[in-house]
Amino acid sequence: MLQRCAQNLPMNNKIIFILLFIFNFLFIQTVTGQNTIDSTFRRLFKNISDYYGSVFLDTSYLKADSSQLLKMYLIELTMELDLIKTYKMKLTDFSFSDVNQLLVKFKTVKEFYKERYYKVDLSVEDSIVLENEQSFYSNKFSHIMNEKVYDSLGKVVNLLLMSTFDQLFRNQKAKMEPKHMTLISVFETDKMYLFIYKFMMLQGHAHYYVHSDLVLK
Repeated sequence: MLQRCAQNLPMNNKIIFILLFIFNFLFIQTVTGQNTIDSTFRRLFKNISDYYGSVFLDTSYLKADSSQLLKMYLIELTMELDLIKTYKMKLTDFSFSDVNQLLVKFKTVKEFYKERYYKVDLSVEDSIVLENEQSFYSNKFSHIMNEKVYDSLGKVVNLLLMSTFDQLFRNQKAKMEPKHMTLISVFETDKMYLFIYKFMMLQGHAHYYVHSDLVLK
């Protein structure tokens, strides 16, 4: 039908018609490709970075199947494993080759270890407040042999820990703390993707936390 329409047009109009057809085809390809696994992961990683803060991504994909997940994370991934079984989700391939390196901070585990030294940026006023609190905490422990004074100071410390400043500071520190993310598994059906990944955090020594994100197509 498109060919018949084009045949009845003058040459200049034919060229315009062909260009419009190509543009329309490319537009459709772009729209229908918005929920590909690559574009879905890019959006997911942006959300993860916005929520958790300083996240670095390893380019390795473990591609662990459900039996391996069962051995490694039976307790942590109870709901996810049940979902995989119920919906007969398929383990799928994933490549980081199409992930924009300008938007994602890639680091190997070895490179990530250099990120252990980080600092929370505070205003002058907040630095003074924090210094006063730390001084007060030290003063509390200097009275450990005097139970009455120690308990009294402990009540003040508990209230300080619940203060807005302390909660904001802890949240800011948590977001600034570097996290190394490794993609463990990607399962899918025709309706959804299930991304399973882990964070490594250097809290004295390496600690690992597993997470998952379910994304509808």
